[in-house]
Amino acid sequence: MNYVCYLSVSFHPASLPEIGYGSIENLDSQTLAHLTVVGPHVYTDCSWIEGKVGAALTEWQDREETWHSTLRLDLFCTVFQAEMVALQRAIWREKKSKERLVNVFETSGPP
Repeated sequence: MNYVCYLSVSFHPASLPEIGYGSIENLDSQTLAHLTVVGPHVYTDCSWIEGKVGAALTEWQDREETWHSTLRLDLFCTVFQAEMVALQRAIWREKKSKERLVNVFETSGPP
């Protein structure tokens, strides 16, 4: 299924549907086998350390890193904003690729 994703259109977070997530740490091996990552995958991670906000992205394929990037945001930005910028950067990068399937993993979240 193909669809167009307009990154320049901004919506207020209150008008978007809630997206759920869950931990895979306690899943059985059969369920994990169905969740095997196929194709390239991008990981994002963002943090706020000593008053600085930043993001990192890394792209992997066939167990090898194929690209990485780090971003530093303005001091007034939040970690949430850094996450959105990192996800946007990952989507822009993968939109330019010839791959039909790309997995993007955001590594921050509740403990």
